[in-house]
Amino acid sequence: MYPDRIDLTHLPFCTIDPVTAKDHDDAIYFDEIKKERGFVGYYDLPLQDITYLSRLDKFKQTHIVVVGIGGSSLGTKAVDTFLSYKQKKKTLHFIETTDPITIKNVLKQVDMNDSLFLIVSKSGGTIETIAAFKYILSFKSS
Repeated sequence: MYPDRIDLTHLPFCTIDPVTAKDHDDAIYFDEIKKERGFVGYYDLPLQDITYLSRLDKFKQTHIVVVGIGGSSLGTKAVDTFLSYKQKKKTLHFIETTDPITIKNVLKQVDMNDSLFLIVSKSGGTIETIAAFKYILSFKSS
């Protein structure tokens, strides 16, 4: 059908190039994925046992405050939005900024002694998340 296209279907990859492409510059190599499986956890995520999640109901706090920037909080926010039709036992709050006024406004909505704070940073060193966390800690100690 495409005489100038090289047939590479015998190679261990798939491509997301359109059928009219003459190269495979957007290829996904399965060998690379096999290597990543050892240190990237999400490849096996659909197969993982999640029964431990039922323990989350046992936390006595009625407020959960997620502190994270960008993708670190986005997944939780997406799931919360998706489940917004359900009546929840706990209220989620999100702090996704370093702006002190916004952080104060969120903290006014929660009882610091009845809140579980989840500090999320995929790298462990996101300066904005650390700054927000330190600012929140200043309210706890006062």
